[in-house]
Amino acid sequence: MTGSKVSLRPRHVDGDITWRVIETALPAGLTRADFRETRRKHRIERCTAIPIDRNALAQREGVCNLGKDVTMQRFNLQTIETAPEKSKPTLKALEERFGFLPNAIATMANNPVLLNGFVGIFGSFHGGSFDEIEKQVLLLTNAVTIKCPWTVAAHSTFAIEDGIAESEVNAIRAGRLPRDPKYAALSALTKALIENKGTVTDADIDKFISAGYSKAQILEVVTGVGVSTVAATTANMAGTPIDERFQAQAWSPTSAIAA
Repeated sequence: MTGSKVSLRPRHVDGDITWRVIETALPAGLTRADFRETRRKHRIERCTAIPIDRNALAQREGVCNLGKDVTMQRFNLQTIETAPEKSKPTLKALEERFGFLPNAIATMANNPVLLNGFVGIFGSFHGGSFDEIEKQVLLLTNAVTIKCPWTVAAHSTFAIEDGIAESEVNAIRAGRLPRDPKYAALSALTKALIENKGTVTDADIDKFISAGYSKAQILEVVTGVGVSTVAATTANMAGTPIDERFQAQAWSPTSAIAA
């Protein structure tokens, strides 16, 4: 043998990334005509699992929702300077509100129809009757139910900042209801609305009202589902990377399944 060639090829198997290590040994005196047959006879393959930091990979490579299917980042993250003109005023207002531009917003900014439509329903929901903790319980429940890593990480962060106990946040992230009866009723209704595509039972509604909410607030829950659906669908479809600010609360759908 005069030498060998080694190459690495990434492969995704059941949500894990491995590398196919291909070694091709070439005998002396190889002619072009014999190349194909020699390669077939001397090719040796083995697969070696290489541990990786999945969240770091997602942030660095623009990969969202690592699992059986890997979605690469499909849209640029716009800034106030680079966004379409009709998106710029909205981005400026949101940057003032948040102190930065979350990546999902920067993704939506590629199309002002989406961005401005989202901001309208977002503002309406946040100006409603639910307090800040109830809003985050609802939005985090929706994020987990829709299985969106970006919105789960974002709303986990906001929920903790708004004063929700981490034990309650972890319960929702694991697909369970909060221990607080009122938050549990709110979480259960919003989860049922998403899972059953709006078809809920009288018992679902009665539990919500019995917890201290009004019948009219059911429609406000629907508004929250709309906010969540737009954000989560955008982030999942676009492969939006999780912001550095939210990285500590990174999440994957298998977290809820495992729990």
